[in-house]
Amino acid sequence: MADEKKIWLTIKGTQMNPDGETNDIELMTEGTICREGDKTVLTYTESEIVGTDGSTLTIELAGKAVSILRSGGYGMNFEFIEGRPCLTLYSTPFGVMEMKAVPTTVRYNIGDTGGDIDIRYDLEIRGQSIGSNHLRMRWREDEA
Repeated sequence: MADEKKIWLTIKGTQMNPDGETNDIELMTEGTICREGDKTVLTYTESEIVGTDGSTLTIELAGKAVSILRSGGYGMNFEFIEGRPCLTLYSTPFGVMEMKAVPTTVRYNIGDTGGDIDIRYDLEIRGQSIGSNHLRMRWREDEA
């Protein structure tokens, strides 16, 4: 059986639109980590800060892939593998949109008590470029 542990996540995101304007977001939240064989799974619940209050994010790290699954009112599923485009349907309370991400960097490191993820990707919605994104996550196991 997999051993689930409590963690603290620091998440930083930068979006750059096609005009070069950037939007940054940073948050710290509580989550869990579970190691299942060759796969590591991080899970946390999003807050209203990112506009998807109550959605659950599950991040799976395995091999060369980082998979991000959002469930709840805003659902999507991306499998980031460097250089390989990935498509998803992004479900919102207002409807469904097709999204495509083209990852240029997909890296992660897992240590004994923490780790980090670094993903850079270009994003399209309904076939139109909306810019580039940089997602950075760091976590550490809760010592309490």
